Amino acid sequence: MLSVLCMAMIWSPITAKAEPVQEIKIAGQILNESTPYYHNGVDGAVGTSDNVADGANATFDASTGTLTLNNLNVLTDVSGIWWEYNYSDAYDLIIVLPEGTVNTIVRTSAGSGINGESGFSSGPSLTIQGEGTLNVTGGTYGIWVWQDVTIKDNAKVNVIGQTKAGIANNISNGKITISGNAEVYAKGATYGIGYDNGRTNSAVIQGGTLIAEGGTGAFQAPVSLNNDIIWTATVGDSFTAGAWDTVTGLENYQYVELVAFGTKPPLSGDAVITGTPKYGETLYAELSNTNNTGTLTYTWKSGNEVLYQSTSNSYTLLSSDIGKAITVTITSSNYSGSVISEVTAPVEKRDGVSISTEPQGVKPSVAGGTDGKITGIDASVHSVECSTSTDFSDAIICSSGTEITGLRAGTYYVRYVGTDIAKPGPY
Repeated sequence: MLSVLCMAMIWSPITAKAEPVQEIKIAGQILNESTPYYHNGVDGAVGTSDNVADGANATFDASTGTLTLNNLNVLTDVSGIWWEYNYSDAYDLIIVLPEGTVNTIVRTSAGSGINGESGFSSGPSLTIQGEGTLNVTGGTYGIWVWQDVTIKDNAKVNVIGQTKAGIANNISNGKITISGNAEVYAKGATYGIGYDNGRTNSAVIQGGTLIAEGGTGAFQAPVSLNNDIIWTATVGDSFTAGAWDTVTGLENYQYVELVAFGTKPPLSGDAVITGTPKYGETLYAELSNTNNTGTLTYTWKSGNEVLYQSTSNSYTLLSSDIGKAITVTITSSNYSGSVISEVTAPVEKRDGVSISTEPQGVKPSVAGGTDGKITGIDASVHSVECSTSTDFSDAIICSSGTEITGLRAGTYYVRYVGTDIAKPGPY
C-alpha cells in the first residue's frame, strides 16, 4: 500500500506557483542579486557578469524576475539566456526591451537560444515586452519555454530555430500569446511555431503582427486547430497567405502571416503623477478623461530606463532613483498605444533627521580659551556637525559620542550630517 501511495504522489500533477526567477545565466554567466549586470564580450564573445552598472548590456532584477536588455550581443555554444524550474515554484522571467535597443542572441550548438528549463509536470513562462528589438537564433529552437510565451507592447522579436521550431513550448495548457503592437517573426526548419513532444497547445493572437514560416508548416498544429489557435481580432483581420482547415490544420501551409491591424483603438486620456518626488515617498499615476475599459499597466521610467512595471498605479521611490526625473507610461489590455505623463522634478533625498535633544554650550574655562564644548547630543547613530555659520562652511564633525570639544567662545549651529539618501537635518 505504501508503494502505491508513493507512486501516486510522484505522478500527480504539480500545481506550480508563479514566482519571479531569482537567478539566470547569460551565455553561462550567472546573474543574480549580487551580480546583476552582464557586459558584452568582443564581437559577440562571452562577456562578464558582475555588480558594475556602468555600460551593462543586461541588468537583472532578482526581486521581480526582470531582465532588461541594452544592446545585448551574445554568440555562444550554450543557451544565450537560461533559467530553470524548481519543483516547488515555476520561476517566470520578464525580458524588457527598451526603446531603440537591438539585442542579438546566437547559439552555435544544438539547443535553444533562450531556454526556460522544465520540471516534471510544470515549468516557467516567459514574457517579452517593451519597445526594442530582440533577435534570437538557436541550434534547435530559437525560444523553448516549458509553459507560456507572451510577446506584447511594441516589441519586435525575430526567432529562428535551425533544426526544429522558432518558438516552442511543452505543456498541455501552455500557449503562445501575441498582443498589443508586437511584431513577431518565427521561423524554423520544421515549424515556425511548434509544440514539443506533440502536446496540444494554443496560440492566441490578440493584436500586432505574427509571421510564422517553417519547412514543414507554419504551425505544428493539432487536428482541432480552430479550437486551439484563437484569433480574437475582429476589425481588419488579414490572412495574407494560407488559411486553416479544421481537419489538417496548418501542417500543409509552409508560410502564413496573421496581421491584426485596426483591431484596438488607441488609448486616450490624461496621465498625471501625484506624490512627492523624494526618496522613500510613493508616487501615484492617475489616468483621467480616458476611454479605457481594460486592465491598465503602469511603466515607471527615467528617460528610456525602465524602473518598475505593474498593474498597480503606485511606485515607491528607491535610493537608486535619487537625481532622476520620473515619467509613467500607461497602456491598456484593450487598446493600442500609450499615454505618457509629464516628467517630475528630479527625485530628492529624504528630509534629514532632527536632533531630538537640546544641545548645551559649555564656555571655555578662561577668556580666549579653546576648551569650550557642546554637550547633550547623540552621534551614536547619525554623525553630527557644528559650525559658526548657517551654511556650515566651516563645519566640525562629531562622528560619535555625546559632545563636541575644542571650541572657542561663540555661537554655534548644530545638525545631523547628510547621507547618500538623506539631506542634512535642520540645525
